[in-house]
Amino acid sequence: MKRSWYEKSPQILHAMMEEIPAKYSDLRVMAEQSAVFIRGNFPVMDGPEVLDRFQIEIRLPADFPASIPVLREVGGRIPWHGDRHVNQGTGEACPIVPEEWLVRPERGSMLAFLDGPVRNFFLGQILVEAGQPWPFGERSHGIDGLFEAYGEMIEISDRKAIVRYLECLSKE
Repeated sequence: MKRSWYEKSPQILHAMMEEIPAKYSDLRVMAEQSAVFIRGNFPVMDGPEVLDRFQIEIRLPADFPASIPVLREVGGRIPWHGDRHVNQGTGEACPIVPEEWLVRPERGSMLAFLDGPVRNFFLGQILVEAGQPWPFGERSHGIDGLFEAYGEMIEISDRKAIVRYLECLSKE
């Protein structure tokens, strides 16, 4: 059986258990059975000011940081549909195109994930609740969003060219 990231590197889990509550006092990191979760009340900050709070749960995948953490708003405040960037069937939030996060050097930092994609996701939710448009130039859903992300990363908009580029990258 393959060992998870926190079994291979328990010091990383212990560091998270200290650093996340130090910055976000209402969030807790906990290992339960075969998974690691971050749960609690997430403050959406603008400098020192708390704009709003959301009840969240983040599940860290067994192969973290090779896969993106799974974010859910668990307070029942955000409707489960694509226009709010929440998967209708699972309630999983879509704070960022996974491939965009996974190419960043900070992808292994849960504080960077909380401070960046999670904060921006909920900031967008606050604005949408107030009748404003989604702020950060949202991507399309599904495969269209992936093409947009890859195209922006490699500065190409032609889908066939993007596919050829990715095929070249995937070869040995």
